[in-house]
Amino acid sequence: YVRAGLHHLTHPIKAIYEMERISKTGFGFQEAHDSPLMRLLVRLRYTSQIEPAGNYIYRFQRRELEKLMLAMGIDTFVIKTWIGQISPKYRAGRFSSHIESIIIKAIYRSLNILLGRWGNNFLFWSFTGNK
Repeated sequence: YVRAGLHHLTHPIKAIYEMERISKTGFGFQEAHDSPLMRLLVRLRYTSQIEPAGNYIYRFQRRELEKLMLAMGIDTFVIKTWIGQISPKYRAGRFSSHIESIIIKAIYRSLNILLGRWGNNFLFWSFTGNK
């Protein structure tokens, strides 16, 4: 399992092939999702395609992963997307009050119910079976 690490690599797709090669029953990763929401936030300059360290943030698309798994001969996988960590204040967990915290969490829950499929994060899990 890799959490937010693939986008730091020069060839993240090669890393997925390597995870599949060495796994016995499956593999998973959590990464940034190249969704319409994220493209809008980049266009509005609310977020960037470049991290503070200077590297490009490779964001995966749902369909891209589906095609990759089929090309690898894997037909059992799960992709779960959600909206999270958009606001720097929310990410840092700093709120003025307990009420503000409750309101922000309720907003995120509502957004996920309505628009979660187009969220900015995703969890991918593949079940490759016993090799």
